[in-house]
Amino acid sequence: MKTKRLLSAASIALLGMPLFSTNVFAANPYGITYSDGTELNESTVTIDPELIEGLSPLIQTVNTDENFSNAFYGSKWQTAYMKDSGVCFEMRYLLMTSAGFDGSDGRTGITFTNGQYTIDARINKIVTENVDDTKGKIIAGAPINNGFIYAGNVPFTSLAECEKESGGEKVADIQSLDRETLSRAFVDMTVSLYKNKDNSKVIANGLYFGITDIDAAQSFKIMNQGNFFEKSNMFAKSVADLQNENDNGLKNMYSPTGSYIYSEYNKDGAVSSSNKANVYVSVKKETQEEGLNVVFGYGSTAGSTVEYYAKQYLVTYASDENGKIAPNDGEKVIAGENPSVNVEVTPNEGYEFIHWITDVDVTLNDGTTIKAGEPITTEQARQVVVDQDLEFTAINETLEPEEEDEEEGGVIAVPDTGASTKDINAILIPASIFGILVGALIIRALPRLLHKKVNFNK
Repeated sequence: MKTKRLLSAASIALLGMPLFSTNVFAANPYGITYSDGTELNESTVTIDPELIEGLSPLIQTVNTDENFSNAFYGSKWQTAYMKDSGVCFEMRYLLMTSAGFDGSDGRTGITFTNGQYTIDARINKIVTENVDDTKGKIIAGAPINNGFIYAGNVPFTSLAECEKESGGEKVADIQSLDRETLSRAFVDMTVSLYKNKDNSKVIANGLYFGITDIDAAQSFKIMNQGNFFEKSNMFAKSVADLQNENDNGLKNMYSPTGSYIYSEYNKDGAVSSSNKANVYVSVKKETQEEGLNVVFGYGSTAGSTVEYYAKQYLVTYASDENGKIAPNDGEKVIAGENPSVNVEVTPNEGYEFIHWITDVDVTLNDGTTIKAGEPITTEQARQVVVDQDLEFTAINETLEPEEEDEEEGGVIAVPDTGASTKDINAILIPASIFGILVGALIIRALPRLLHKKVNFNK
């Protein structure tokens, strides 16, 4: 799957969905019945505003910016156009037969990318329920450069047709999801999060998947064993935010027996929320390793987002007055992760970089604690476990002298000329030579002396 992430960035996808035969209304395989639930409230969700306020998006595909892009892999994607709130945009979709879509070969999916992270959403399969295929096919998908995955829309054939005030030509043989007949669509995906710097999976404590803007007959289910929806791993800001803003008696619900979330609806209407009904699900490390298997369900035309959140801290970099550093805008690091320390230190002339210091005590991966202001090597800096905002400061010192002038008590640089640069007494030179000659004569005479001694002993 990582190799597929290298495709050029495009936009988000519209997944085309098949219809089962007219007389066979197969039940979905996920047990999502939109019934037998209890309200999303403090009895089913952990209300923790402090936690929610502390989360920030790793990839937030709703509020996209110029650094966000999408790409599609697989040969079955096609192009169409859709309109939302009066705005037309390009989209991608898959055209499927009534047998459904089987993506078990892992060759069809979408990636969502910003500067630091990439989400890979591999489509495992898409199924429909209570759909009359004599009325056309069902599609699901999302617009370009936006993280929604839609279902139940009927797209336009071109941008010009979409922009016609009276409504232009639409793609043939497509029908909308119908609340009255309870036609539904379910998109089954495996979603993985990667670091762009080394293409490795993000495996971190405090990672959350956003089930955001719950309304409009949507449903959500996590299929990973050990990571099903339950109160202990579902968090929200307030009870009031979880429910309907319209007084129509419909509620956002949780099914404890099926472990899924759903938004009530009927032929007359559905729950409506202004992007406040948000539940953040804690994703365990085992689930991060294997990929989050999530099912998005649709009972009417709607869009669901693919987003990850985490507690993050700001790590900044600076230099003392003897150098400069770039870039110096810092980086956000997931709680418990290590900083990249991907900066360049440029010492001033006559100085060299020696080590880092931090403004707070830090702990390394191996448990070693380094106090604020104590030296830290670059290798150690990349092993710091980030659990608070912190700043690294580069320490630069004067260059090491090549030689000391003991008489003057200062430091001087001595050029390598091959000759002495000190004021040496010329008398010492012949005296030294004389000493060497005398020593040589003594050594030469030693054998004779020893020989005479030995002979004497005889």
